[in-house]
Amino acid sequence: MRRIFRSNFQFTIFNKFLIFKFKMMDKTLPKLPNNLKHIDYKDIELLKRFINPHGKVIQRKRTGVSAKNQRKIALAIKQARFMGLMPYIAR
Repeated sequence: MRRIFRSNFQFTIFNKFLIFKFKMMDKTLPKLPNNLKHIDYKDIELLKRFINPHGKVIQRKRTGVSAKNQRKIALAIKQARFMGLMPYIAR
């Protein structure tokens, strides 16, 4: 039996079977401020908290926001990318 750790998954190889176990990340998750009324595409500092270093939108499971707000965040990020305020990819 051997274990391989990669990011947030633990792979266990046991008798030719591969077993996946989800392991929680120790990283702090971005939260929406309580006094926020509107998610705007011009608020780049807020939107940067919801993209990973590669420029992809962080999933709802990781951010902990509601589905409604996650859709608004994704739409605002797409609008900001189209307007040239945020990059499509980051290197």
